[in-house]
Order: sequence, then structure tokens, then C-alpha cells
Amino acid sequence: MESDGFVYSDAVDFAEAEVRRIEAHIRRLRGRHAELLAQSISIRFSMPRGRGPWPTGSPATLDLSPKPLSG
Repeated sequence: MESDGFVYSDAVDFAEAEVRRIEAHIRRLRGRHAELLAQSISIRFSMPRGRGPWPTGSPATLDLSPKPLSG
């Protein structure tokens, strides 16, 4: 379909391709996010006793869900 030189299918193709690029970027970021969280948890658990738990605000700051994962 075309109207005044504008091809709607081109716009749809562009939008879909952009969504795919953004989703790929989000997957890479989430992967890195998980790696860093695992590393910080590992470091926290290897610290000597008495260092205390994470500050109360950390789960929100680190984008952690307050709900446990269901199995």
C-alpha cells in the first residue's frame, strides 16, 4: 500500500526490525545483569561473618524481585 510516496509495509518492516534489535540488546543486558548479580552474591557469601546482609534498598536498586521464584 502506498500513499503520497509512503510505503506502509516499509514502515512496518522498519518498526519490526527495530523491535528485534532492541530485544536483542535487552537480552544481552539481562545476561550481563545476571552475571553481575551472581558475582556479587558469591562475593557476599564468601565474606567473613559479621559483615551483615545487603542494605534494605539493594533489591530495588539491583532490579531484584521481592517474590521468590516458583519452581
